[in-house]
Amino acid sequence: MTCCVCGVKAFKASAEKSFFRFPIDEVLRERWRSSLTEPGAVPIEVKHSTRICSDHFDAEHLHEINGHLKLREDADVVPH
Repeated sequence: MTCCVCGVKAFKASAEKSFFRFPIDEVLRERWRSSLTEPGAVPIEVKHSTRICSDHFDAEHLHEINGHLKLREDADVVPH
């Protein structure tokens, strides 16, 4: 897996770093894309395989389950 923002690669998720797909919900997906696109830059092309690593989320939006970082499902989380 490769993060679409910073390019970091990993072969599997861990308690130190996890990778997340973009949301299915179109409104939230667009909020993610907008938050990661620099002014004047071409927006990220989001495919099914596009991933973003846990480094781009605040710690309070993550929790560990069975040795893997997960996004809190109750949060309206947007990466940075």
